[in-house]
Amino acid sequence: MVTTNDKLMQWGKEPIENDKGKYVAVKVKNAQELYSWYSNQGIEVVPADELHCTIAYSKKDFEYEVSKEDIFVSEFNTYLEPLGDDGAVVLKIHSQELQDRFNRCMLAGATYDYPSYKPHITISYKEIDNIKDIKQPDFNIILGDEYTNPLNENWKDSLCREQSERKKDLEEKMENEND
Repeated sequence: MVTTNDKLMQWGKEPIENDKGKYVAVKVKNAQELYSWYSNQGIEVVPADELHCTIAYSKKDFEYEVSKEDIFVSEFNTYLEPLGDDGAVVLKIHSQELQDRFNRCMLAGATYDYPSYKPHITISYKEIDNIKDIKQPDFNIILGDEYTNPLNENWKDSLCREQSERKKDLEEKMENEND
């Protein structure tokens, strides 16, 4: 694979240093189904178009070619669990393919701030009191359309702004319908 930096060096130019790091993830291809599954159980779910599974969150850039292969996760290889102190709830995934992709990122020079990779899909940023009573999906989850982006370490701030804007738009829409 010839990279942009390879071309720049061939032309006698300095390579571009990306000090922002790199983010690698896969989208949930049946996101609407997963969204409906949990929202029908009363959970305030992350918008369907934002459901994804992070593969790498590296503070250092690295070369990586995205995979075009989908990953099928059996319903028997998932479970809900709280994550961190912010009230987030995630669907943990057991997938050797996700682990292999993470390992490829690490071999390519990615960094990772945690002791081990634990693949998951964030379902909600609101704590769920009765998490053990929530039914797990009875369908396979399809992950694909892998992508990379420069790392955005302020993603939580951006997400909060976007969710506030969406909520405001929805409230305005509902108010206009009631008029």
